[in-house]
Amino acid sequence: MWSGVLPRPEDFGKYGEIVPDAPERILRMAEQEQQHRINLESQMVPADVLAGKRGQWLGAAISVLALSLAAIVSILGGPWQVSVALVGVPVLSVARSLVSAWRSKG
Repeated sequence: MWSGVLPRPEDFGKYGEIVPDAPERILRMAEQEQQHRINLESQMVPADVLAGKRGQWLGAAISVLALSLAAIVSILGGPWQVSVALVGVPVLSVARSLVSAWRSKG
């Protein structure tokens, strides 16, 4: 059993007997595939980092907004349930994110 991008070494030369430039074409194809993967990864890694940063800033903004609204409701004498609900949303969101991250790593 053989697994890999290229044919088994003993079969590789036989391709050249059937089509004269087949070994060069097969090698070129493998090199192009490798270069394509490198290019994709060089684009995906920075995009993932940027998306992570954007998510952190958005989460922080939502948390600050919810906590500020909870404080305002409390200062204005609103029902305590509203303040608890406003504080609970960011806390539960952070907990959900932590659980999701923990499960994806495990």
